[in-house]
Amino acid sequence: LERVLIHGVVMINETLEIDVFVTHLGLLKWDEDLAVQVIYVLQKINQVSITSNKILMGDLNLEYNSSQLAPVYNFFNDTLGGVPRPRTFPSINLFGKPIESIDYIYTAKNVINIVESHVITDFLPGNNSAEFGSDHLPVVATLTFP
Repeated sequence: LERVLIHGVVMINETLEIDVFVTHLGLLKWDEDLAVQVIYVLQKINQVSITSNKILMGDLNLEYNSSQLAPVYNFFNDTLGGVPRPRTFPSINLFGKPIESIDYIYTAKNVINIVESHVITDFLPGNNSAEFGSDHLPVVATLTFP
């Protein structure tokens, strides 16, 4: 599990716990491999979840409308939802402006309310890779729980 999906339970208070999952899908065999990885991640989430409050996030290396991501939308809402979706990759000026939207924060359907979500784009100017921290722009979401 640790190689594919990181899982942690966050205790907000005595009555609210959240299952948080983080993944970074690989790029070996683009179409078939990513489809299998998505299904595997969803199966693991269902096996180890402790609560109905679930958050899945990470670099999925797939655009929001790709067929491989379709199963995710059966269980989760995309906090960035809507079109056009903000671009998250690449973040570094050496590669030009971000052109792909492949980073996500998903929340369990009918459990978590999405107040607001955005991509942080205010990084330091220049081409020094030490200034960027990641080649992806981060997604941030504000959530509430009923």
